[in-house]
Amino acid sequence: NGLAPLHMASQGDHVEAARVLLYHRAPVDEVTIDYLTSLHVAAHCGHVRVAKLLLDRKADPNARALNGFTPLHIACKKNRIKVVELLLKHGASIESTTE
Repeated sequence: NGLAPLHMASQGDHVEAARVLLYHRAPVDEVTIDYLTSLHVAAHCGHVRVAKLLLDRKADPNARALNGFTPLHIACKKNRIKVVELLLKHGASIESTTE
Protein backbone atom coordinates (compact mmCIF):
# COMPACT_ATOMS: atom_id res chain seq x y z
CA ASN A 1 0.00 0.00 0.00
CA GLY A 2 3.02 2.29 0.21
CA LEU A 3 2.44 3.82 3.65
CA ALA A 4 5.38 5.91 4.84
CA PRO A 5 6.13 6.53 8.53
CA LEU A 6 4.34 9.90 8.36
CA HIS A 7 1.20 8.17 7.06
CA MET A 8 1.34 5.80 10.03
CA ALA A 9 1.83 8.65 12.51
CA SER A 10 -1.14 10.45 10.94
CA GLN A 11 -3.29 7.34 11.11
CA GLY A 12 -2.56 6.88 14.81
CA ASP A 13 -2.90 10.58 15.75
CA HIS A 14 0.70 10.52 16.92
CA VAL A 15 1.41 14.25 16.78
CA GLU A 16 4.85 14.12 18.39
CA ALA A 17 6.02 11.33 16.09
CA ALA A 18 4.75 13.32 13.10
CA ARG A 19 6.52 16.43 14.37
CA VAL A 20 9.82 14.53 14.72
CA LEU A 21 9.46 13.02 11.25
CA LEU A 22 8.78 16.43 9.73
CA TYR A 23 11.71 17.94 11.63
CA HIS A 24 13.89 15.30 9.99
CA ARG A 25 12.51 16.30 6.60
CA ALA A 26 9.89 13.65 5.96
CA PRO A 27 8.09 14.78 2.79
CA VAL A 28 4.79 16.28 3.95
CA ASP A 29 2.98 15.35 0.71
CA GLU A 30 4.49 11.90 0.09
CA VAL A 31 1.88 9.62 -1.49
CA THR A 32 0.91 5.96 -1.24
CA ILE A 33 0.32 3.82 -4.33
CA ASP A 34 -3.23 5.25 -4.33
CA TYR A 35 -1.84 8.82 -4.13
CA LEU A 36 -3.04 9.32 -0.56
CA THR A 37 -1.08 11.89 1.43
CA SER A 38 -0.76 11.93 5.20
CA LEU A 39 -3.38 14.68 5.18
CA HIS A 40 -5.84 12.33 3.44
CA VAL A 41 -5.16 9.79 6.19
CA ALA A 42 -5.62 12.33 9.00
CA ALA A 43 -8.86 13.54 7.38
CA HIS A 44 -10.16 9.98 7.10
CA CYS A 45 -9.43 9.30 10.76
CA GLY A 46 -10.66 12.69 12.00
CA HIS A 47 -7.32 13.57 13.57
CA VAL A 48 -7.47 17.36 13.80
CA ARG A 49 -4.17 17.87 15.64
CA VAL A 50 -2.14 15.94 13.07
CA ALA A 51 -4.04 17.57 10.21
CA LYS A 52 -3.24 21.02 11.64
CA LEU A 53 0.44 20.13 11.98
CA LEU A 54 0.55 18.92 8.38
CA LEU A 55 -1.23 22.01 7.10
CA ASP A 56 1.06 24.27 9.13
CA ARG A 57 3.96 22.51 7.37
CA LYS A 58 2.37 23.36 4.00
CA ALA A 59 0.62 20.09 3.18
CA ASP A 60 -1.53 20.54 0.07
CA PRO A 61 -5.19 20.71 1.16
CA ASN A 62 -6.23 20.06 -2.46
CA ALA A 63 -4.05 17.02 -3.16
CA ARG A 64 -5.93 14.39 -5.16
CA ALA A 65 -5.88 10.67 -4.49
CA LEU A 66 -6.05 8.16 -7.34
CA ASN A 67 -9.87 8.25 -7.16
CA GLY A 68 -9.85 12.07 -7.35
CA PHE A 69 -10.74 12.55 -3.68
CA THR A 70 -9.18 15.46 -1.82
CA PRO A 71 -8.79 15.48 1.97
CA LEU A 72 -11.98 17.58 2.06
CA HIS A 73 -13.94 14.92 0.15
CA ILE A 74 -12.78 12.31 2.65
CA ALA A 75 -13.49 14.46 5.71
CA CYS A 76 -17.01 15.18 4.42
CA LYS A 77 -17.66 11.53 3.57
CA LYS A 78 -16.60 10.48 7.08
CA ASN A 79 -18.43 13.42 8.76
CA ARG A 80 -15.22 14.76 10.32
CA ILE A 81 -16.61 18.27 10.86
CA LYS A 82 -13.62 19.72 12.74
CA VAL A 83 -11.30 18.53 9.98
CA VAL A 84 -13.66 19.99 7.36
CA GLU A 85 -13.50 23.37 9.10
CA LEU A 86 -9.71 23.20 9.40
CA LEU A 87 -9.26 22.29 5.73
CA LEU A 88 -11.50 25.15 4.63
CA LYS A 89 -9.50 27.59 6.77
CA HIS A 90 -6.36 26.39 4.98
CA GLY A 91 -7.67 26.88 1.46
CA ALA A 92 -9.32 23.58 0.58
CA SER A 93 -11.48 24.04 -2.49
CA ILE A 94 -15.21 23.48 -2.10
CA GLU A 95 -15.45 23.29 -5.90
CA SER A 96 -13.30 20.18 -6.38
CA THR A 97 -15.13 17.31 -8.01
CA THR A 98 -14.07 13.70 -8.38
CA GLU A 99 -13.29 12.32 -11.81
